[in-house]
Amino acid sequence: MTSKGYIDDFYKQFEGLNKKLDKANSTISQLSLNNSILLSEVKELKQKLNEKDNMIAELVLEIERLKNNNKKDSSNSSKPSGTNGYKKVVTNNRKKSSKSKGGQINHPGSTLS
Repeated sequence: MTSKGYIDDFYKQFEGLNKKLDKANSTISQLSLNNSILLSEVKELKQKLNEKDNMIAELVLEIERLKNNNKKDSSNSSKPSGTNGYKKVVTNNRKKSSKSKGGQINHPGSTLS
């Protein structure tokens, strides 16, 4: 081949590589733009997550406060007994005796004179 053929061949290779370089540069610019958009979205999502974590912590404290307040009655706080609501009925744990009601045999009675 002549030197003219070599130069034309190198020029074609150079144009091909130049096109590939342009495509690579456009791809890099698109990826850079996408990266910056994604970074801003991540930043916003982190901020929202922190806000929600703070809100959850506040709500947990409020729940604990309400639970502690709900357990109080007149026996363990300064609340009046009328605010206790319904009381639990105490069951009778005594066992029935075989003795009859009233005065018992061989037991001296005492009445008003």
